[in-house]
Amino acid sequence: MVLRELRAAFGPALCVALLTGIVVVLVAGGERTRRMLRHTRDVTYQALRHGDLELRFAPTHPGVAELARAVDGVADAEERLLLPGVLEVDGARPLPTLVAVLPEGRAPRLERLRYLAGGPPGPGELAIERSLATDRALAPGAAVTLVLGEVRQALRVSGAYLSPEFVLRPVHPEYALPLRGTVGIVSVPPEVVADTPHAHRVDSLVVALSPGADLPTVQAALAALLPVSIVDALPAVEQPGHGFTEQIVATFDIYMPATAALVVLIALILLVLTIARLLSRQRIAFGTLAALGHRPHRVAAAFVLLGLLPAALGCVLGVLTHGA
Repeated sequence: MVLRELRAAFGPALCVALLTGIVVVLVAGGERTRRMLRHTRDVTYQALRHGDLELRFAPTHPGVAELARAVDGVADAEERLLLPGVLEVDGARPLPTLVAVLPEGRAPRLERLRYLAGGPPGPGELAIERSLATDRALAPGAAVTLVLGEVRQALRVSGAYLSPEFVLRPVHPEYALPLRGTVGIVSVPPEVVADTPHAHRVDSLVVALSPGADLPTVQAALAALLPVSIVDALPAVEQPGHGFTEQIVATFDIYMPATAALVVLIALILLVLTIARLLSRQRIAFGTLAALGHRPHRVAAAFVLLGLLPAALGCVLGVLTHGA
């Protein structure tokens, strides 16, 4: 009788099993994806590192990093120079470019650049951020022209790197539409900017906090101590790549529960209909079993358990599919 009823309710039972499996995959798979996304982001930031806070100000003489290290809660600080420029590549439209001047004779401590091709720039060279290398098809050895104010220099690409500051394709801040890839990011040695008005200046300070330090307190102390007017302060959690990842995770939090609840509701409706069909088809059997001395609630429970078999099968399939 059991096999006959399962065959009779094959369509609804199959739908219940499939929908239950989908629920398991959606909930478990969504949670795993969210954890992997956050883990990948955190490992990337820990491996590359950009500090916990960046302060930008008008170009000034070096020395602000030494003052910043004296502030309670600051583990390390590193100053740098960021300049606007234009990158010209043969056969392509000139690209607005942010030029980061690397510390003389060494790699940055707090912004750990990971070179995916080539290496750091030497005399007459510049290194480019990986999305610029992809968008403009630039490889180590390619010839480019960098324009800094009235200074034009023919340089060669030394390598392409991944920066924790620009995990996403950079967006030009003055464009009305946030078009990815509308600004280039390059790094140059100090001699490339030697003929510009801002040579031997700094306009950015990257700060790493001590464990347990309070960011607003440290930021206020830096603003009071440094002999410069701070134009902008950007905590690490407000960087574009970090914020974009949080938006993706927030999307999971919004849509995953609603989607799972909808599928669960549909599965429950089909399950109730399947069980009701089993019970309605066995009215005569109920009477016979009752006449033989079986209690009605036990007979009904047996058929309900029969209806729950597709849901249990769906859970098993969902777990197996998720594990695979």
